[in-house]
Amino acid sequence: MTNNQNRSINEFKEVSSIKEAITDSLEYTKREYKIIVNKNAMAVSLFIDKDNKDPVNIIRAKYQGITMNSLLFKNYEEVTESLKIQVNGKWHPVGCDTVKAVFDHEFEHQLDIF
Repeated sequence: MTNNQNRSINEFKEVSSIKEAITDSLEYTKREYKIIVNKNAMAVSLFIDKDNKDPVNIIRAKYQGITMNSLLFKNYEEVTESLKIQVNGKWHPVGCDTVKAVFDHEFEHQLDIF
């Protein structure tokens, strides 16, 4: 075997080892450092600062974005009724009693990071 072949094999083993370590790290982070969303929240806009070099945050940053609470949105009629109550109670502004308004609100948080 030539030196180039040996070097290629060693580089492949090193890359494979790094890939395995990253995969293990990602699985560990997903399991141990769950991003917990309040069960009462209709939706959440998640942003992890990419300048933070903490390895956990670097991995978690892959999952940033908007999440809609699947438990609350199982019943569309209940959600729309809840939103109307929230608007009537002045918790949300007039016109924000739709699912689209909830999504738009969270989307605007994502725009804040740009």
